[in-house]
Formats: sequence, C-alpha cells, structure tokens
Amino acid sequence: MYSKKKILENIISTPYYYKKLPKKFKNDIELAFKTIKRNGLVLKYTNKKFKNNFFIVNEAVKQNGLALQFASHDLKKNKHIVSNAVKQYGFAIKFASKKLRDDKKIINVALKHSGYILKYLNNNKKKDKKIVYKAVKKNEYALVYADKNLKKNRQFITKLFKLPMSGGAYNYIDKKLKNNEKIAMLAAKTFGSSLKFFKKDFKKNKKICLNAVNQYGLSLKFVHKDLKNEKKIVLKAIKNNPFALKFASQSLRKNELFIQKVVKFNGLSILYADEKLKNNKQIALSAVSKNGLALEYISSNLKSDPQVVSKAIEQNGFSLIYANKKFKKNKKFLDLAMKKNKYVKHYINS
Repeated sequence: MYSKKKILENIISTPYYYKKLPKKFKNDIELAFKTIKRNGLVLKYTNKKFKNNFFIVNEAVKQNGLALQFASHDLKKNKHIVSNAVKQYGFAIKFASKKLRDDKKIINVALKHSGYILKYLNNNKKKDKKIVYKAVKKNEYALVYADKNLKKNRQFITKLFKLPMSGGAYNYIDKKLKNNEKIAMLAAKTFGSSLKFFKKDFKKNKKICLNAVNQYGLSLKFVHKDLKNEKKIVLKAIKNNPFALKFASQSLRKNELFIQKVVKFNGLSILYADEKLKNNKQIALSAVSKNGLALEYISSNLKSDPQVVSKAIEQNGFSLIYANKKFKKNKKFLDLAMKKNKYVKHYINS
C-alpha cells in the first residue's frame, strides 16, 4: 500500500523506489516536486514532462548536481540550472550543453570543487592557460587533461611548477621538457615523489635529490643508489620522515655513529637500523628519549632493560605497551605511565 508519506520517507535512501510507483503517483507534480527536494536523483525516474519542467529540474540539481544528466536536452542549455548543478557538484559540468561547457563563470564555479573537471571541458578551454593553471592549482594531476601544446610550453610549465604540489604533474609534461634541469628542480621542490619519473642523470644530481627529500622524505626511495650513501641527503630525508632510513644504503644503516645521530631527530628511525644496532643500549636510549614509542622497534633484550623502559615511558606513557610484560605488572612503571597518560591502563589490560 502506497501513501505520500511513505513515499517521501523511502525516497531519501532509494530513488529507485519512485520508479515502482503506480502511474497516478508519477503524474502528481506536487509529489514529484517534494520527492526531488529530498533526493534529486529521483529525476531519473520521473516522466518526460517533469524532466523538462524548469522548477522541478532546478530543485533536483540544487539537491544533487548529478541530476543534471537526467534533465531534458533544452534544460541542459539553461545557464541558471547548470550553474546551480555545478555549484552543488562540480563534475555536473560533464552533463551541461557544449555551449555552457565553454562558459567561464560556470567553469570557475566547477573548478572550486575539483581541477579534474578539466576533463569535461571543450578542447579550446583545455588550451586556456588561466583555466589549466587554476585546475592544476586545485589538483596537480589535472594537467593530464590539458592540451598537449600547453604540456610543451616551457614558460607555462615553469610557472605552473612553482605552485605547491604541482610537481606531481611532472609525468604528464612533454618528453623534451623532462630533460630540462630547471623544470626537474622545480618539480622536486614542490613534489618530491616526482623524482620517480626523472631520468637517471637527475636522480644522480645531489641538488635535485636534496630538494626532493626535503619536500618528501620517502622520495629517497627514488634517489640513485650512489646517493643513498650520502649522509647529507639521507639525513635531510629522515628529518622530513623518520622512516626514510628504510631507503638508505646498508652501509649507513649499519653505521653506529650515523644511526646515533639519526635517532636524535626521531627515535622511530631505529626501525630500519641494522639489527645489531637495535641491541645497542646507547642508541636505544637516544631513540626512546626522542620518541618513547621507538621502544616497539628495539631488541627484545632491551625491552627488558629498566633504564631503557623508564626513559621511554618518561617520553610517552603509551610506550609501556611495548615493554616486557614484567613491567606492565610493576606498580612503579605503571604509575609512571599513568602519570603521563591516564588512559594507558585501559590498553595494558585489554
């Protein structure tokens, strides 16, 4: 048994429910208007005349911009309706008329949502420097949808790669520009992982690599193997991300003096130190003093050392979780941890 009240209750979560309604309900314009205000995608299942009704379609796209795809051909040409659709959801521009996909005001509204809407614009707009610039500023990978001539334009790409994170688009620029050291440097500064796509010579370039790891420590992974033994580059990476040590040379990971220096930046780096050094008490003390949670990564032998465990707890009460079980039952250590964080006890007992 159908009732308007039941229809309105069900329509919010299931627009398909409208499709199954008896004809008398589907022809009810008041009901159509009310249901669409609750779920714009109901427009898909309304009759043809409602899909061409300005007021119904306008309400539908205001509730859900993607409802524009179900509007009549004529209403997809209506600037007011299309504007409301992209205002609600930028990607609705995909369903606008070709003419309105050229409208700069509508494009700018859509770009506030995502740079990827560049994909759905007409080709002439994919050549527009201002529009592409805005798209990449919003989402760096949007450059993939730009006109190929813009991807070849050195002046434009140079300007573009000064934007934060824009170097992520490096893989989409023209091949010739990928050989340009200045552009590679800009990409490394703004998006360290772009190093992955650099030619071998650039991966061997100390200055480029320093900029890359300074922006994103884990980009040390893509540095040429010869530079993974360069202390200055590795330290710069670790300062950005303690886990970057994973990509350093084996030689550095076994170097006691170097690891001693590394854990003073962030104790968590000890995770990727050589196993022997994880059993070095002095290194362990330095690590847990900087970050108590580094206790998780040191040797089981040192997890039983009262001095090391105490130092870890002093830095972070939760480090007691990683200590030998005898400390979890010790009132002195439990009280010390609870003093740092009263919730520790719940995790110890769970």
